[in-house]
Amino acid sequence: MLNIESRNGWYTAVVKVPKKLQPILGKAKFSQALGTTNPREAQRLAAPFIARWKFEIEKARGGHGIAAKAAQEWRTYFTEQAAAIECEPEGARREALEAGMDELRSSFVDQLRSLPEAQADTLAGLVDGSRTLTSEYFEAWKSQLDLAPKTIDQMSRDIALLIERFVTLDGITKEGVLLFLSDLERAGKGPATIKRVLCSYRNYWSYLQDSHVVSIEHDPFDLQRLLAGKFKRAAKKKAQRRAFSPANVVHLWSLAVDRGDQQLADLIVLGAYTGARIEELCSLKGDDVNPESFIVREAKTNAGVREVPIHSALVPLMARLKASTKDGYLLSGLTFNKYGDRSNAIGKRFGRLKESAGFDGTLVFHSLRKTLITLLEQAGIPENFCCDIVGHEKGTIGYGHYSGGASLANKRDAIENVSYPFPDGTVV
Repeated sequence: MLNIESRNGWYTAVVKVPKKLQPILGKAKFSQALGTTNPREAQRLAAPFIARWKFEIEKARGGHGIAAKAAQEWRTYFTEQAAAIECEPEGARREALEAGMDELRSSFVDQLRSLPEAQADTLAGLVDGSRTLTSEYFEAWKSQLDLAPKTIDQMSRDIALLIERFVTLDGITKEGVLLFLSDLERAGKGPATIKRVLCSYRNYWSYLQDSHVVSIEHDPFDLQRLLAGKFKRAAKKKAQRRAFSPANVVHLWSLAVDRGDQQLADLIVLGAYTGARIEELCSLKGDDVNPESFIVREAKTNAGVREVPIHSALVPLMARLKASTKDGYLLSGLTFNKYGDRSNAIGKRFGRLKESAGFDGTLVFHSLRKTLITLLEQAGIPENFCCDIVGHEKGTIGYGHYSGGASLANKRDAIENVSYPFPDGTVV
């Protein structure tokens, strides 16, 4: 934590000054010889110097983030030294150590006098332990989350905004949170984003309550009643995602072919005739495909794990992809992103393709799923058959809780009712 350097065996405390602040502070770095060759002793002696210099750097910058961290370093130092002094026997050495501590405390108070009163009170509270940094428990909270990595990263970014806005936990009030959310809205954040960040904040606050860091009686994020109407009104204005028409599907496929992106063209056809989610298709392995069907082994829900019949129009394409794979996956050559998804890059390619065709944000790859479901409904296919094909939960008690699902033959007969105006013999 502390910056110490060894010079010929003797330790020196050092903190570099950012270039843009060097003209203000008149130096490129702070340094102080510590008079010891013992690294543990050097860290102990360096603590107050490091804290003071960081404080001065942040004061020159005009902020309080690093100053707050420096104040915590002072608190840690004072706490450790007080414990060490308690172990000292009565005598001149103990008195000297206590006098040194009093001098350091006075030095800290003197530095606070040059700051605005509110900031000075915050930093003083951090040193005496009456206040806690909002960021202090962030890493501990993050480490105990049992969620998908992508979700943890998003929640962490949300909490980072909270930490930036509220330096200490006692500064988080309902009034302050409402103002913060209003600022996010003015910055262009939509209702869905604001609801998401609120969910992240409640999660963090619940962790702090469970850890006895904040009172269980105080919840500055209990704002549902105040915000429910606002979110409801905004939700009505949000455009719903739509289904592609069969002709639009063929148009997108044709554009992908014309651009030489056969892999994307194949993905569009697979989505159109199966209704599978993009990650389900990109995760599909050759071994999961047989002449009549393929198995989705990993899905968002239990209903998503299913056997899907292969439409007769897909048989040649499936055979070609299975025979040509170089990595075992049906769509060969895709790479995983940091969350373990194979669909990220090709999904962006689809997004650029459909935007170039003039389709707006209401039409996405998931719209192919809507297209298939729409065609099945228009063909008079029972809803439970459709649910078993695309992997939707069934709403009824009988089919949803007791049925083993439609047979593969039932599903094959159903899906053969779907057709698109692809040119004959060109899809494969």
